[in-house]
Amino acid sequence: MEIRESLCTTINSERQIHHAAMGVVHQEGQWVIRPYPETRTLANLTQRAAADAWLSFVDDALPLVLAALGLGEMLITRSDASGLRWVDGAVSVAHVRVAGVTAPEAPGRPYALTLAVLEERVLRPYHGVSRAYGALLEAAVAATRIPWLGRRATEEALERARPLLEKTGSAKDWRAYEIIRARAEAPENGGAG
Repeated sequence: MEIRESLCTTINSERQIHHAAMGVVHQEGQWVIRPYPETRTLANLTQRAAADAWLSFVDDALPLVLAALGLGEMLITRSDASGLRWVDGAVSVAHVRVAGVTAPEAPGRPYALTLAVLEERVLRPYHGVSRAYGALLEAAVAATRIPWLGRRATEEALERARPLLEKTGSAKDWRAYEIIRARAEAPENGGAG
């Protein structure tokens, strides 16, 4: 089993686009995503039959950080005449359709949505990621869990990310870092604001 981070783009019945950071599980020839109950991603993919999503794979942490922190409206969505959609800057994209839904075994746990891959496309060359990429994703995850883990977990993740940013970070990586730091320092999260 391997999990690849992606930006999952869905559209609701009012044609509103939603982006979410989403791990894609590749296991035994199947693709599975695990959205949690009460999320827009789950609602958009289960409200009608033959619900589609587009999985953008990026080599830049900033779009994933924005989506993880609920700021996906800041992302630019591209499309072509065939209806394929992707997040600006994506390396590749997969157009997928929900093929099966498995409800969670316990309340509050994620659903498992099995996906049928309709189309995959490479959009541009992939040249790897900086060493800061993974550290920023971990800090963003910690920031989404402040209500349960406390603000200190995010601060520690940012402390671990800083030396990697100083060595290999791009301007976009530093912007992602500042967005995560602002989330941790927000008054609603116990910060000074």
